Amino acid sequence: MTENATAQLTSSEESSSDDDADDACLLLGPSAKKSCRGRPFSMVTPEVAAALDRTRISNRNATYVLAAAAQSLGHNPADMAINRESIRQARRRNREKIAREIQASFSPDVPLTVHWDGKLLPTLTSKETVDRLAVLVSGEGTMKLLGVPAMHNGTGEAQAAAVFKLVEEWNLTNRLQCMSFDTTASNTGLVSGACVLLENKLKRKLLSLACRHHIHELIVGKVFSVLMETSSGPNIKLFERFSKAWSSIDRESSESAMTDVSVAALLEPWRSRGYD
Repeated sequence: MTENATAQLTSSEESSSDDDADDACLLLGPSAKKSCRGRPFSMVTPEVAAALDRTRISNRNATYVLAAAAQSLGHNPADMAINRESIRQARRRNREKIAREIQASFSPDVPLTVHWDGKLLPTLTSKETVDRLAVLVSGEGTMKLLGVPAMHNGTGEAQAAAVFKLVEEWNLTNRLQCMSFDTTASNTGLVSGACVLLENKLKRKLLSLACRHHIHELIVGKVFSVLMETSSGPNIKLFERFSKAWSSIDRESSESAMTDVSVAALLEPWRSRGYD
């Protein structure tokens, strides 16, 4: 980078910092605006930073809230570092500190299963949504959320890389024995599935525990396709009619279908095979 470029970048950062400082000074009036630069004290404690995160207040809006709070408590906001950049850095430091403390305190001595699944979640400071991958481990009464990183895409490579990175950061690679996942192609693909790629990164095999919900869906779906006619639409007409007639059915006097001669004749082959 050239000296001119460095000078321009420095000048731009200083200008941006000054503009951020002016955000909080808008509440103080023109007389105090000149003294709102170079504040030595920060009121963004870990508790305040955590509260800002929980309430999803943006860094810019936090300058207004903190300046007003300081003034109402009898402090001079001009003596405090209340600007967007200082608040952003304080919140980031607080998150990093909490993350380090949690990681340092988690040291399981049991075999672990790593679980992961993607979900669209709202961002912390806006109404937009982002695709995140929740990764956690469990085993013998132990459960810990490792992280919920944002994903730029949902490919098997991206998911495997995110899971492996978190497992390494938490020093749990030697504890992993199993992996739990849903049965999407991005996970179960033989070549580029997250399960295969994760095992390649770990350089060993893991016990696969596919989500029982998805496995049962496949089993029940196959049974249904054998016993019932395949529907070309999303809904089954027989069940739709049954649902509409449910309120008019006298459920107190219900009887077994085997009491009907015609129905019993249809079900007899299945009954003879032991399907009572």
